[in-house]
This record gives sequence, structure tokens and C-alpha cells, in this order.
Amino acid sequence: MNWKKLPPFASTLYAVSLLALLAILPGCAAATVATAGSVAGLAATVVSTGADVYHLGKLDSVEMARQEEMISAVRLMATDLHMAISREKRPNKNEWTARLTDDQGMTVDVTIDQRTETMSRCRINVGLFGSEPTARVMLLRLREHLPIPPQVRLRATTEPAWPEDPRGPTDDGPTKIRRPPRTP
Repeated sequence: MNWKKLPPFASTLYAVSLLALLAILPGCAAATVATAGSVAGLAATVVSTGADVYHLGKLDSVEMARQEEMISAVRLMATDLHMAISREKRPNKNEWTARLTDDQGMTVDVTIDQRTETMSRCRINVGLFGSEPTARVMLLRLREHLPIPPQVRLRATTEPAWPEDPRGPTDDGPTKIRRPPRTP
């Protein structure tokens, strides 16, 4: 197909038709959404890898820590990375913002927002064209300075997982290797 001979609106009409065709054809819905996102140029605007989300220069995370523990961790993280805290402000009692500056003059805003008594949201803003790896390194260093949250501890049991469990008890102590008796 020669795109130069088509009228200006034809390429747009062709792209919309292709998207509509992809939407009605049977197949994997995820592939259709991914294809539509790629064609529309909307793919890869949000990157999520587990507990944190990077979107348009901002890395958002929620941590199981009190606000004061988070603020202390941000200060220690800045010290670890040799970044200067050029500004701190507390607009209200549940929010704290710091501006960190590196040796090259790049600024990063870190906002800690207390959501509950033991849960805080952290946003590391490196700017729209900022470095995602820089934001991730900062979050990793921040987490290094947070206290370890209590974990869910599973209770050891000697009961089988269900009454007819062929494996028997789940905590039967050290196992002994049983060798078959010798036959003469």
C-alpha cells in the first residue's frame, strides 16, 4: 500500500479500522489490548515491578513504617548517596517533602505521606525526563534504613493438611532413612 497516494485522513481511518478489527477478532484479549496500546503509542507509560510503580518520572511505593521512621530513612539515604537536602517542608502533619540535590545539580523531590499509623506512602519524583534507575536506587537505599516489619509467622502443626492426607503429619521431626532388611 502506498501511503503517499492516500488522502491525509486515510491513514488515520486505516489505523482505526485495524484497531476495530483486532477488537472483534477472537483470540487473546491481552494481545489485543497490547497491540492497541502499541498502535496508539500508549504502551510503556507505567512500569510496575511488584510493590512500587514508576510513572512519568515518579516512583510510588507504600511501606509498612511510621512517618518518622520514613523521614529518618530518607535522611540516611541522602547521606549514603552523598546528596544534600536543600529543602524540607511539612504542609500538614501527615505529609513531609524534601528536595535532594546531587553534585551535578539534579534535584529529586521525596514526599512521605502517612496513610495510617503504621503505613506510609513514598513518592520519589525525578522529573518527567529523570532517571528511573536513580529513583529505584534511592528507594532501595531508603528501604535499607527502615525497620523490618513484623512478618506473618506460620504456626507449626502436627495435624495433617486435611483428614485424609496421605503424607501424614506435616511436622514429624527429623526423618530417618530406613533401609530394607537384608535377605540372606
